[in-house]
Amino acid sequence: MELSEYLKQITTCTDIELASELVISDNYPLFLDIDFDQLLDYFHNSDKYYYKNIMQNAHQVDFIPGTILLQVMDWVVQYKLSEMGTNLTILGAEHARRQMDSYTSTIMLHPYQEKKIFDIHWYRATAIVIQDLCDFIIDQKIPACLPNLGDNHSDDLSRTVYYKP
Repeated sequence: MELSEYLKQITTCTDIELASELVISDNYPLFLDIDFDQLLDYFHNSDKYYYKNIMQNAHQVDFIPGTILLQVMDWVVQYKLSEMGTNLTILGAEHARRQMDSYTSTIMLHPYQEKKIFDIHWYRATAIVIQDLCDFIIDQKIPACLPNLGDNHSDDLSRTVYYKP
C-alpha cells in the first residue's frame, strides 16, 4: 500500500476501524532507514516530543500532548516483521527479508502514558503520532515501512506500507 493511501485511511477510519483495518495497536512499529543520531536529534529538538531516557536498550520518548510513549531502537524488531509469528508464506518471508535488509531502526508506539489526550480513544492518539512521524518521514525523505496488517486482511501483504522517496 502507498503511504499516501494509508495516511488517507487514518483520517477517514473510525476509531474501531483504526484497530481492525489498519491494526493500530500497542507495540505499533515503524521501520526506518535513517542515521540513528539523526532520528534521536529529531526527538531531542522537536517541540512535540519529550526525550525521557534510555531503558532496556531503547530510547524512550513521550508525545507531549499525551497518551503515547515511543521506544526508539537502532535495530529492526524482528517479531514485528510481516507475517512473523504466523504461518510464514513464501511471500511473507520475502517481505520479512526485505524489511530486515532495508531498514536500520524501529520506532515502537505504546499507549502507556499517565497523561492522556482527553476525549479521544488511544487508537486515535496513536494515529495522530503515526501521522506526525509520517510527515517527518516524507519531509526528510526517509525510506520507511509500516509492516502491520489489518486483522481483516491478515493474508493480504499488499497492505504493508512501504515508502521509498
